[in-house]
Amino acid sequence: RLMNYNKALLTYGSQSTQSNTWSLKGRLNFAKAYTFNLEQKFINNNMLTPAFSNQNYALSTLNTIPSITYTNATKWRLTLGYNYQTTKNAIQYGGERMNSNTLNIDGKYNLVQNTSINAQVSLSNISYTGDASSTVSYTILQGLLPGKNYQWTINFTKRLLNNIEINFQYQGRKPGDTKIINIGTASVRAIL
Repeated sequence: RLMNYNKALLTYGSQSTQSNTWSLKGRLNFAKAYTFNLEQKFINNNMLTPAFSNQNYALSTLNTIPSITYTNATKWRLTLGYNYQTTKNAIQYGGERMNSNTLNIDGKYNLVQNTSINAQVSLSNISYTGDASSTVSYTILQGLLPGKNYQWTINFTKRLLNNIEINFQYQGRKPGDTKIINIGTASVRAIL
């Protein structure tokens, strides 16, 4: 169980958020290289901003995430997963509802001891009842849009010497009927 409560005093008044997450995880290893994981989450998120009633919500979320992973020693790993999520907002705050079905594919390949490539692809189909352009909908939809959503990431990491690591990352997404959004980052990190 994870509980968070925050209250902030801002220029327009107070804003309070509360999150309560119950999580249940199970794992089954079979045939040495295969692992089946199942995670079940029950989440309640609340936000109260007296100055802006259109930002208030009381969300109840049910999330079921089964996945199967194949691991080949330390060379590579491939995970195929599914994520079913349903989220409801309380009637007094708008009554919005979201159902999401997501297929996830995640692969990691270790080239040598100090280099790895990680790739992820997610395909989501989201149905939503309510105003998809509201402030609350952005929270419920987690930045995506109703309809088909595609997300992909490629990450290249290399450790130089023993304590310097470089990382190149490319992220792309296509939410709903909008254009493709591309983001690239590069970073250098010192490990002390």
